[in-house]
Amino acid sequence: MAEEQDRFPLDATARGPYALGWRAFIEAMEEAGTGTTWARDLPAAFTSVGIVDISAEISVQAFPGGSPAARFWDLTWQQVRHRGPRSGTREGDIDETLAELRDPARWFVGPTMVTASGRRPTE
Repeated sequence: MAEEQDRFPLDATARGPYALGWRAFIEAMEEAGTGTTWARDLPAAFTSVGIVDISAEISVQAFPGGSPAARFWDLTWQQVRHRGPRSGTREGDIDETLAELRDPARWFVGPTMVTASGRRPTE
């Protein structure tokens, strides 16, 4: 079994400051060498190496501002903000994103978790 996050729900649903915050974070991660889209191909990767009886699931978390999940992303983004604004984002955009994440009236969608499992073929 393997599981990894993928950004595609964010590309599709994030709006306003939340989208700008994600764009800056994703670019910082990619500049550091982290792939942000490979997980969607995890089941195919299993197939390509001969794994059989593959199953896959995708789950997307929705969470309100101020929740533990929102606090996780708040703390995560604070740790990478020193890398500077990217993609036309301004320092103030990140501040607006963090303010949104702290607002319990707001709801957010996070990255998806792609999980794939299978087994080696019997010989």
